[in-house]
Amino acid sequence: MVRVDVFGGAGLGFIGAAVAGHYRAAPADVGPSARPEYLATGGAYAISRNPLYLGGMTMWLGWTVFLGSRRAAVIGSTLLAGLAMVGVPWEEGALRSRFQEDYDAYERRVPRWL
Repeated sequence: MVRVDVFGGAGLGFIGAAVAGHYRAAPADVGPSARPEYLATGGAYAISRNPLYLGGMTMWLGWTVFLGSRRAAVIGSTLLAGLAMVGVPWEEGALRSRFQEDYDAYERRVPRWL
């Protein structure tokens, strides 16, 4: 049986790797921004185009297993479906319009989830 903390640790690790990827990709003279002027493609972003979402949902799965909660599973599934059907396509469209050919090449190279 897989220990529950494996999901939490994996999710947290993926989120940490995504944050580190943003830090490495950011120009030195740019502070934190909700709308970065750079495209992060290294680290966790070389594995998944959505490592923050993937990490968060992996952590949610850990909590769901830990709690043994059907309600948490339904809520997590609903959140994931909303992200997959609305949030991610919107975000990818914004990135595509902003970074154009660079984003198109990145999208061909890296899968949306894994």
